[in-house]
Amino acid sequence: MASNFYSDILVEPKRSNRFFFYLNDIDVFVVRNVAKPSFSVSTAERKFGQHRFRWPGSVTWNDVSFTITDAANPDSTAKLVNHLVDAGYLPPSSFDNSTKFLSKAKMVTAIGVPRIVQIDADGKPLEEWRLHNAFIVNADFGKLDYENDSLVDISLTISYDWATLNGTNPASKLVQS
Repeated sequence: MASNFYSDILVEPKRSNRFFFYLNDIDVFVVRNVAKPSFSVSTAERKFGQHRFRWPGSVTWNDVSFTITDAANPDSTAKLVNHLVDAGYLPPSSFDNSTKFLSKAKMVTAIGVPRIVQIDADGKPLEEWRLHNAFIVNADFGKLDYENDSLVDISLTISYDWATLNGTNPASKLVQS
């Protein structure tokens, strides 16, 4: 069956610049880019004679990185630092503070369930990824430079246990149940 992808006006590819990324109280308009979820499957290997045979193992969902513009109002940096405090981190400025610890439950609650929504030309959702039990594992608050007039970006990385996909394709099997 031949595809008329380039000549059929009803065929529309998904575009990389049509998306929304939702992360608790981070404003959607400050998000510059986000990597879609990806996974790796481990393998178990056995040798028999001169041959090697492989079997699939467990699935590992890879971390997702994204970049936001550091807005002054609302203050993106303050919101992210507040997420860390909400997750249980306090500077060790007192004995009481030094006995407080991060917890997965608090970290997951601090950012909610991140969602990546790809949209069509009319702004309607085409697919939505949800990252379950997610928490921020890396935050880089950017670089300042007197020689540069660009905006300050914040680079972040999220780790999560698994992702689900809800799309417009009824054949999708990786859905939230």
